[in-house]
Amino acid sequence: MFGFEPEVYQSFEEASVFLNLWIAAFMLFAAIRIGLFVFSAGKIRIHSIYLGEAAGIFLQLFHSVCFVKALLAGDVISTLLFAWWGPGFLIFAVIYIQTKRGALEFDWSKVGWLTSVGCKWSYLVFMAIYAWLDCYSIIYTFSLWTFHDQITQAWFHDNADRTRRITEDYWIVRLLYPAGLFIPLFVDIKHGALLGVVGVLAFLLWLVSMVALTRRGQFNHRSEGNYLRDIVYLSMDKKRAGA
Repeated sequence: MFGFEPEVYQSFEEASVFLNLWIAAFMLFAAIRIGLFVFSAGKIRIHSIYLGEAAGIFLQLFHSVCFVKALLAGDVISTLLFAWWGPGFLIFAVIYIQTKRGALEFDWSKVGWLTSVGCKWSYLVFMAIYAWLDCYSIIYTFSLWTFHDQITQAWFHDNADRTRRITEDYWIVRLLYPAGLFIPLFVDIKHGALLGVVGVLAFLLWLVSMVALTRRGQFNHRSEGNYLRDIVYLSMDKKRAGA
């Protein structure tokens, strides 16, 4: 009943071949967007919440695929683990869309602690399992996705949330994020040469982003909302509502 099925996680490793190329394309596009933003002194701003989320959409959705696989395999523990970023993400998306349409009112601050802790520990468990199963390509996927988000948030929202919080909540597991970017340099994964270059580019672009934020005095800037972290688009909705 509680059997562990490695095949569920290995299917994610296989899917990471596509996921890595997908997110890498968005990372390179982000570098172009940032270049245009900088050289035009902020006049050319190609960014939206949906563009930012598109980079990780397939990564998120495949959690639901693995949720179903684990459920059908009778792997209860994996079913619960994949439920967080699988069906949990879909529920979040539906609630968010409904609130955007004005069809529903939802106080995100009431679930801020739950989402913060849930994301931290589920990530840690996932990475431990993937490392144990030698699924290093998907670990790289998570790091590249995370850095794409951090970099675009830094330039287009003056937000350094994850980097800033490491000195606030001391969740040093975040050090795994940059470490994962260098996996293609040391482990043989599909399209490793290309992904290694993209990983180094992402790391350097992140460093430049943090320096730029610091020079602008925005490193410690927080968006509104009590979520134990900055969720930019929820904070923006709060401002639009006049809260």
